[in-house]
Amino acid sequence: CAGTYLVQRGTIPITVVLLSLPLGILIAAFLWINEFPDYSADALSGKRTLVVRLGRPRAAKGFAWLGVAAALLVVCLPAAGLPMSVWLGGIAALRYIPAARALLASPEDTARIVPAQAMTLQAFLLYAAGASVGLLIGG
Repeated sequence: CAGTYLVQRGTIPITVVLLSLPLGILIAAFLWINEFPDYSADALSGKRTLVVRLGRPRAAKGFAWLGVAAALLVVCLPAAGLPMSVWLGGIAALRYIPAARALLASPEDTARIVPAQAMTLQAFLLYAAGASVGLLIGG
């Protein structure tokens, strides 16, 4: 997002950076949740991923907090000069919340984690689409 803006405009305003932060957090959350099914193999092979280091229950809480951080940033974006319509990016919560609930309830159950992985990626896409529409209609 910010890199594309830089190439096209030659500069990156702080509002573009702030608008990109929830995207970065949501894609980090997607990468994080993708570590859960590999927990046993990673631990056995000596990989020290965050999920291995924290353990699945604590890592699941970390995943939930990533969603909270992204949501708080979305709420604060208008304070940085962006139109309130960027709150449309908040539709990401419709997919992130069920993903976090599933992971918190069953951090060791791959059968429940796989759908939560898909929901997390959908949350990323919904934020991108919602915030983009918000920018288009809000000016």
